[in-house]
Amino acid sequence: GNEPNAPLPVKVMFGMVGNVDFRPAYWENVAVDGPGLAALGLGILDPNASIPEDEFDEKVDSISPLAFAKRGDAVPSVIGYALLDEMLIDWYNGVALEEALKQHDIPVELFMLCNSGHFTGNNPMLVKAFYESANAYLKTYFGY
Repeated sequence: GNEPNAPLPVKVMFGMVGNVDFRPAYWENVAVDGPGLAALGLGILDPNASIPEDEFDEKVDSISPLAFAKRGDAVPSVIGYALLDEMLIDWYNGVALEEALKQHDIPVELFMLCNSGHFTGNNPMLVKAFYESANAYLKTYFGY
């Protein structure tokens, strides 16, 4: 969406506890099976189906924000992750995304919500700081 001819141009991204990749390494510390979800989303009915690794990687990269960030094809981002989210999204997703964006000098702010699970309710001051940062990005990239 950040291409010059995109029908809906993307200038900035805000994400709270979102997954960035469906490879097993990004889902090791949570109960949800990310690769299984990817298999369903990519039309692979059996998540244990034996498909060539390069084909799996190509399909996963087509839906993974981390793949775009690693190519430098991403936009400035404000992201937040909960350190106690053992059910859905591993906080490692945030660290990996931040690292990929920084490697391409794409502005990023990462908020680690140390006392929260997936719904981020136990860190009100950090959530407030997240939204303040998001508003600052809106002013910077949209002028309001």
